Amino acid sequence: MVKMYEAIIFLKPTLSEAEIAAITAKIKTYISEGKGEILEEKKAEKKRLPFIVKKTRDAFHCYFKFSADSTVINTIKDRIRLIEGINRLTVANASSTVKFPEKARKKKEAPASAAAAPSAPAAAPAVAPVVAPAAPAAPAAPAPEAAPKETRA
Repeated sequence: MVKMYEAIIFLKPTLSEAEIAAITAKIKTYISEGKGEILEEKKAEKKRLPFIVKKTRDAFHCYFKFSADSTVINTIKDRIRLIEGINRLTVANASSTVKFPEKARKKKEAPASAAAAPSAPAAAPAVAPVVAPAAPAAPAAPAPEAAPKETRA
């Protein structure tokens, strides 16, 4: 069964342009040898990573979107992973449509009559009377004393 996949690849920051081109060419051949078809490709660009990968904070970032048979995707990943110069590889299912959940709260709409009438100054809200705090409760009655225990001599 043919599925869509996305591959995100971080390359070593010390690679030259020729080495990056050679690595991307190898990736394309591995995908095509696995009966896959590349749908989208983004050229490698150097980025600063928000985390450290193999003792570096910078990496060349490559992106491939391709379709391939689900039975050969593991062999494609394994072959790409063995290429010298790759720091990190992620291959995941790509969804064709992205669904975002609707916002949970919607803004309240003003009633139609309030929108049509000109805004008048609002009346001051009624103030509740101030109530004095209640007097403290009387202390509880002391507990009855227990009878003294007899001791044996």
